[in-house]
Amino acid sequence: VQRRADIPLEELPAQADALDALLRHSDPRRQRLDLRQAPLLRACMIESDDGACHLALLGHHLIIDHVSLELLLEEMQAIVAGRAETLPAPWPYRDFIAAVRRAPAVDFDDYFRARLGDIDEPTAPFGALEVRGNGQDIHEAEVALPAELSAQVRDLAQRHGATPAALLHLAWALVAARASGRESVVFGTVLSGRQRGGEGAARALGLFVNTLPLRVDLGATPVVEALAAMQANLADLVAHEYAALAQAPRRSGADGGRPLVARAVHCRPGASPRPAPPAGGGGPGAPRRGRGRGRRPGPPPRSGPRATPPRWPGRGAAAGGRRRARCPPACQTPATTAPPAPARTRRCGTARG
Repeated sequence: VQRRADIPLEELPAQADALDALLRHSDPRRQRLDLRQAPLLRACMIESDDGACHLALLGHHLIIDHVSLELLLEEMQAIVAGRAETLPAPWPYRDFIAAVRRAPAVDFDDYFRARLGDIDEPTAPFGALEVRGNGQDIHEAEVALPAELSAQVRDLAQRHGATPAALLHLAWALVAARASGRESVVFGTVLSGRQRGGEGAARALGLFVNTLPLRVDLGATPVVEALAAMQANLADLVAHEYAALAQAPRRSGADGGRPLVARAVHCRPGASPRPAPPAGGGGPGAPRRGRGRGRRPGPPPRSGPRATPPRWPGRGAAAGGRRRARCPPACQTPATTAPPAPARTRRCGTARG
């Protein structure tokens, strides 16, 4: 393990279309990081004709997650602004590794055996099980929830003692149940990995995130009870966030030749946009990209295929507002009796998540 690793900085010739040139040069589909050479982080900069400087950071997902990327850019901005002395002392990542190694594997085995022991096949919406590959065929669709609907989600979750993340996980469980014809579904959820690391882990750099399988039993359970159960299940899963994903399939009843987790949900707080890996950027050596000009990073331009987001007539913000007054009785409705998506939109469920 190297105690020090200098970040390579590549300076591109100044030009009029500096930002576009930088984005083309730092496209993760064109750049590769050598997994044998530390650090798995690279910087590219360029100056435009008007004197503005632009910086692109390329980091491999093996060493950085979205929290680490924001912290890294935040510290860089503090140094540029002359506030380096205000930065806290770095928290050693090795403390996190030591905590993971101290976690008793037998406890994780017992947990997954109890939760997944009777699951004999993966949850495959519309029968789509191919979740591997190089990412070249991924289509992206992005829908921003209206502010009114977002406020309703937070209000509804708070009134029932749950978090918005629990409510959104339950919504996805309903989608997965409808799309797979099952009342008990299993899908992955992304955990921050920092919940049990103490105060220092909140500002530590490194890869902390972990994906683990979440089982949701629906059936005739009223929605309000399903939401409470989801909140409890997520809290229980956080207590096992140091477990390895590879442990879960071995403790389930599913065929080892098929993936137990075919879809995953990632819910995290925060209003500022954060970088996302572009389509086609997967695979060994593929870097993640963050960019900035004295501000928080925005999402990099997506050059991959774009999918048209599905629309459900009458189910937008206005419809949600009309139903708000009827929420209490509706919450007693069995979760699986929610109306399915229109047939013309069901094909959208085959996209890998």
